[in-house]
Amino acid sequence: MRPLKGIRVLDFGRILAGPFCSQILADYGADVIKVEQPGQGDETRSWQGKGESSAWKDDVGPISFYFAAINRNKRSLTLDLKKPEALEIVKELVKETDIVIENFIPGGAEKLGVGYAELSKINPRLIYASISGYGSEGPYAHRAGYDAIAAAEGGLMHITGHPDGGPVRPGLGMTDMSTGLYMHGAIMAALYHREKSGRGQHISASLFETQISLLINIGANWLNMGRDGQRFGAAHPSIVPYNTWRCKDGVWLALAANNDRQFRTLCQRIDREDLSRDERFTTNAQRVEHRADMDGILDSIFASKTSREWME
Repeated sequence: MRPLKGIRVLDFGRILAGPFCSQILADYGADVIKVEQPGQGDETRSWQGKGESSAWKDDVGPISFYFAAINRNKRSLTLDLKKPEALEIVKELVKETDIVIENFIPGGAEKLGVGYAELSKINPRLIYASISGYGSEGPYAHRAGYDAIAAAEGGLMHITGHPDGGPVRPGLGMTDMSTGLYMHGAIMAALYHREKSGRGQHISASLFETQISLLINIGANWLNMGRDGQRFGAAHPSIVPYNTWRCKDGVWLALAANNDRQFRTLCQRIDREDLSRDERFTTNAQRVEHRADMDGILDSIFASKTSREWME
């Protein structure tokens, strides 16, 4: 099934959020045309890891695994959007385009003549998707947005890492990719709305707003109880046990008992049913209150056998 077969996307997106969004649409069957800068292309083409250049053929490039991982199933062309002839090409393409994706700094697309107001005159059915760092309004609207900055300002790095360490960036661009996911969903909703109304629309998403929305329970705790988010490492702020434990052979096991029934099952599997009867641990609420005691006991239990023994 290719549910978006026949849908054309003109993708001005760069780096991660925009390309990740358009790649999802391409995987659904859309015809995605990626517009890149002449001479350089998308910056991620040059983001090669250590020793990566040896993995590519000499006549291929500039290219990187990073770029390839988020731009599959797309066609590409280069346009210098500051030149009138490039703008004319865009306008011709827009006549037969269903979706435009862009992540210029707010106002940048308008300066280039490829903003929603201009392009929707050419094609009123156009769905125009804008991705930015902070949205189109407010004091930070014209600031450039980057994943790590949004993760820091939006609280993700504050709650990521070990309790005795500093803030940590997740190993992937989670804020960028989550914004791309949100936008892909909004685009699908706009396509559905267009089937009913016959008209397109301008939709937008920002890295900062995405990250705030992802705080979920952490944000709710702060709003309702004034509790600041904390770093728990691999643990969970409101579920115990939920962590990683080092085994006798040095291998780490990830384990989560999400409810009291699962905790009782865990106690049976590790041959410590007495723990399920211990007043400190009978309910999840009690286990959260006595987290240090629970973790200390499980530390010694899992360290007594190898990972292979525990998995048998």
